[in-house]
This record gives sequence, structure tokens and C-alpha cells, in this order.
Amino acid sequence: MNERIAVLTAGWNREFLNFMMQGICQRAAMDHADVYLFNCYGDQDESNPFNIGEYNLFHLPDLSKFSGIILFSNNISSNIAKEGLQKRILESKVPVISVEYEMNGMDFIGIDNYSALSEMVEHLITHHHYHDFHYLGGPEHNFEASERARAFTETLEKHKLQVSEDMITYTNYSHDEAFFFINHWLEQGRSLPQAFICGNDDLAIGVCEALSEMGIRVPEDVAVTGYDNFDAAINYSPRISTIDRAKKELGYESCDHLFKQMNKEPVNTKVLLKSRPIYSESCGCYEKNPRNHDLFRKQCFRKEAENRNLDGNLRLMTDELVNCDSFHSFREKVHKYLQDFHIHTFYLMVENDEYDLEKAPTLLYRTEGYSDTMTVTCAIEGDINLPLFRIRTSDLFPGAFYEKPMGNLYIFSPIHFQDRSIGYCVIKNSTYLLEHYFLYTWLTTINSTIENIRQKRILNAVNEKLNTLYMKDFLTDLYNRFGYERMALPLFEKNRAEGKSTYIIFMDLDKLKSINDCYGHNHGDLAIITLANTLRKYVPSDALSIRYGGDEFLVVGTFVNEAHLFNIVDSIERELKEKTLCSSLPYEFSTSCGFVVATPNSDMSLDSFVEMADSNMYLNKQYKRKQRNEQEPI
Repeated sequence: MNERIAVLTAGWNREFLNFMMQGICQRAAMDHADVYLFNCYGDQDESNPFNIGEYNLFHLPDLSKFSGIILFSNNISSNIAKEGLQKRILESKVPVISVEYEMNGMDFIGIDNYSALSEMVEHLITHHHYHDFHYLGGPEHNFEASERARAFTETLEKHKLQVSEDMITYTNYSHDEAFFFINHWLEQGRSLPQAFICGNDDLAIGVCEALSEMGIRVPEDVAVTGYDNFDAAINYSPRISTIDRAKKELGYESCDHLFKQMNKEPVNTKVLLKSRPIYSESCGCYEKNPRNHDLFRKQCFRKEAENRNLDGNLRLMTDELVNCDSFHSFREKVHKYLQDFHIHTFYLMVENDEYDLEKAPTLLYRTEGYSDTMTVTCAIEGDINLPLFRIRTSDLFPGAFYEKPMGNLYIFSPIHFQDRSIGYCVIKNSTYLLEHYFLYTWLTTINSTIENIRQKRILNAVNEKLNTLYMKDFLTDLYNRFGYERMALPLFEKNRAEGKSTYIIFMDLDKLKSINDCYGHNHGDLAIITLANTLRKYVPSDALSIRYGGDEFLVVGTFVNEAHLFNIVDSIERELKEKTLCSSLPYEFSTSCGFVVATPNSDMSLDSFVEMADSNMYLNKQYKRKQRNEQEPI
């Protein structure tokens, strides 16, 4: 089979994501199917620019190109993002599984949140003879949270125990929220229940921490239970009575169900996997077959040591990347650190406009979707660091959809600044950051570096524009005297170093004072602009045109031969005559010119050669006056 599976999720629940992906990849590898994980870190605040930038990742894949889709619906807390995905998935006509959240038009697979929590409440009632409870759950409109709250309520009702609204509190599933909740409870002087039943392990640990600070013992004074069976619950003291969600099994079964769909095998459209309660110390029990805690503590110590090492490597990488001022320097520096994070293959795709950035960007930028092509600013495959190139965005990364699937895992993450889309990155076959819950932290460093590069390039572009404005004459847009200093002198010195000659043409507009006096300064400006436009037309692109003073102009360029130089001067004079004939103005456009060629073996300065060209111009002006037999000054 040549299958590609798209997995779409918001991965704040890092331990859950890790175990789910283990199960999915294990099942996909059996059929050599590739897994494309589109993972972002948006939350429920749909107006937050950061969340907009994160959820934009879901616009990246053309879902119709995949054989099947697994949607972690319950992990995506933005209704707008979830509904948008639902619409695009159903339009793709691709087999899909929605995990832990029922969505119209999709097969559903999840954990039986109800039964296991009901068993936990039954255990507290029948085994420990508790009758006074408080339920601390997740967000009220979250599917899992509502199922667990329903199990709590209906199990109490089954035992004829009183149930009231003030016995249930909805939170955001966090440790800090639970800690604050208990402190507030005690500050109000409320009496404690016999047991706090919590919607996840983080809440349970937060409750235990707050109670412990006040000298209240768990389970002697108050029992506490959790949900999820994460490592923290097992390692905490007292060990948390919790519910095992069978996370890895859920990933495996989701993928297996998807393959059955893809193969047109008969399947149930709704599947619930059993979860099981684990009765432990925080409710006053001891596990019948407890985990080997000596071994577990050693595993935790090793993991903590690895995390410290990861954190140290990340700091080193951050310190070096902060000095990057281009995508080239980023590519070279990040390559040195990829092996420290067990990353063999890494791609970074950047919006073409963001990469080119020849000018300071406008206020308009992309917040939804990606452009048709992207610049591959990083294509690192082991020791190979490929040069820059561009790909079609629909191809996702170099070689995608062209190479035969071989059981690979590709992790896609958005690169953005707030809601401004910059691009995305891809990591191939590296689960190390997922397993150590370090992916978000690592991506934050990459995002910050790219934004830092972008800001530096914007600043450089602005500075270049300011420097150009500083060196340009406002009326003619030719270089001014500052431009002469910044541009002409380096050209002169470069030619001298390379053994080349430099020509200098000095020009003066004829009768400019008379034009200003008789017809006004607007006509004087017209004469100046006419000569400037003529210089732009006939002076070679590698030479410099300079407004040296009020009516004085200078051309500095690399000398080729006398014919080339005479052609420039003749073309300028001929163009001015033609403009005079076409303008029907009561004065003529004309200029007096003088030039000199500076040889490379001369010790004279550029300023000295300019003075010589000026003198030659004055001789030309005198010659023209004599020829015309004019008495008034030119």
C-alpha cells in the first residue's frame, strides 16, 4: 500500500500527543504508510493573534491528496478552527476518524469517559463510604469534561445522594487553576468535602499541593482522585488514584479503524475504548499490582537528566541563533545543533515575500493560508545542507507525494509572528522532542529566531532606504554631494586598484539664472529635471549621475574608450536640442560640458580631477559664448 495519513491536532496536551502518536505510527508502519502530523499550539481565544498564526497551519495541506485523516477534535479548542477543518475534511471525500469528539459526517473513536469515572465514584461510595463530594472538572463545554461531570452526577443520584450545582466547578484543566480554587475555598471558610474528584491529574495534584500547604492531609483528611494516569500522577506523593485512558491504544485503534475504512471493510461508526480506574494512595488505597517505583524513579531521573541536557543545548542554540541576520546564517548555525535534538532531516519553508524582502514590507500580510510557492530556506538532510530553492506549496516539502511511502513520520509546525504567516517547518522521523515534551519550546526558539532575522532585514532595508534618500537629490532623484562622497569615491578607488581609468564629465545648465529671472523658478526646475532625465537615459547604468550643485551636474564612470565617452556627451546634447524643439518654450535646454579621464597611475585625487573637468567645462562655455557672440552671461 502507498498510503499517506494526515493527523491534525493542537498539541498542548503533550503527554497525550506523544502516546497517541506512538500508537498511530506503530499501526501505520505495519502497512509502510507515511504519517503527516500537522501540529499547532493554538487555544480557545479565537481573537488572539498568536492563535490565528498557529491555527493557520490547518490551511496548509490539500487534504484530498491523503489516503485518510485522523482529527484530534477534542484537542482543538477553537470552534472556528474546528468547524473550518470539518468543512474542508468533508469536502475532501477522504476517510476520516474524529478522536474523542463526535463530529457530523465522521467516524468517531474515543475513550469511555463515563464508565471509568462512574466506577471511581462507586468505589469512593461503596468501598470508602464517602457521601460528601465536590467535582473539579475541565471546561464546561468540552466533550470529555461534560461526560465526566455527567458520570459524577448520575452516580451520586443512583445512590440517592444529594446533587447540587455548587458541587461542580469547571476550570481549564490546569494545576494552577486547582491551586487557586482550593485557596479561595479555604479563604471563604467553606467546610471541606470528604473527597475531591478531579477531571485530570494536573487538577488533582494542584488540589493536593494547596491542601498540603494548609496542613490538610491527603487522604487522611480529604481524598483526591484524578484522571489520565500520566507520569506525574504515578510519581506524586501520595500516588494519585486516577483513570488510565489507554492513550497509546487509542492512537493504534484510531489508525487501525482508519485503515479498515480505507479498505472498505465494515466498521462501527462509533467506537469507545474502555478506560480503567487505578485505586491508589490519594483515595486511601494501595494498588494490587503497583508499578515498580524504584525502576520508575530511575526512569524519571534519567528523563530529568535528559531534559536538563535538552535545556542546555537549547540555550546554546538560542545564544548562537540570536546573532543570525540572514536565512543563510540561520541555515548554517541551526545545522550544527540538529543532532543534539536527534533531528536528521529538517526543512524550513518561508513565504517568498518574507524571504525576498527587498523593501520594507507594507502593512498588508498573509494571515490565512499560504502562497502558491515557498522558498526552501533550509533543506538539511543529515550532513547535507542543500542550497536555496523554491517548491510548490501543495508539495509540502521536497519529495513529498513523489517518493514511495516507507512508514515515515513528518511533523509540520507553523512559523509566524503573531497572526503574520511567515512559513512552516518540517521534521522527519524525529520523535525525540515529542517524547520529552520539548517540541513547543524548541519551536518557540526557531520562531523567535526567524522573527529576529525578519526584523533585522526590515531594519536594514529601512536603513538602506534612508541612506539612499540621504544621498539623493530631492528634485532630480540623482545622487547629491553626499552620494558623491559615498558612491563616486569608492568607484574611483576601485578602478584605480583594478588598473582602470575613470572618466569625469562636468556639466552646467546654460542660462539657468536667466530662466529663473524671466519665467520663474518652476521653469528653472523644469530645465534641471529635463537635464536629469536626459542623464538617466544616456548615462550607462554602471556610471553615476550626480547633481553636484544648483545647476552643476557630474557623471563619473569607468572609461572604456574615447568614442564611448564622446557618444555619451553627444547624445545628451542632441537630446536637449530635440526637447527644446518639441517644447515650444521661449528658452532652450542646453548644457556646457567638460570632461577628463583619470588614469590609474595618477596620484591626483578625484576632487582634483573634478576641478579639472570643471575648468574644461568653463572653457567650453566660453567657446560657446564666443561662437554665439552673446553678451549676456550664460
